Amino acid sequence: MSHLRIQPISEKGFTAEAVLDGDELAVRFAGTADLTVKTMMDSFLCQAHAEMCRGDLGATTVSVDISGLEFINSSCLMTVVTWITTVHEMAMDRYPISFHFKPSRNWQTRTVKVFEHLGQSFVSARSVDEPETTGGA
Repeated sequence: MSHLRIQPISEKGFTAEAVLDGDELAVRFAGTADLTVKTMMDSFLCQAHAEMCRGDLGATTVSVDISGLEFINSSCLMTVVTWITTVHEMAMDRYPISFHFKPSRNWQTRTVKVFEHLGQSFVSARSVDEPETTGGA
């Protein structure tokens, strides 16, 4: 196993990080992904892809937690779509990608459905548990 070579992003209003968790590359996005971070997000996902293609990393799957995203614009969405299509074109060396989302954010639900459709055989989505709200009585 080798050291992970993905530079985290920590900008005002947006963060992206990746950690190696056993055989999984765990990616987490939070905040607002807009045009101000698009170039950084491009680079981040290119680095993640390069790491997954390395023979000595030990990761076999990627989990992407978008539940902390408040907003993502179309340019940043295209960055993710480009990554999915790049993996799709790999044919034999595809790695599974699982998106974790908050169902209460309707845009996340709709977005991951599109991601699943794009990567039919290797992209999946799972809702994250949200804390229950208790009403005052």
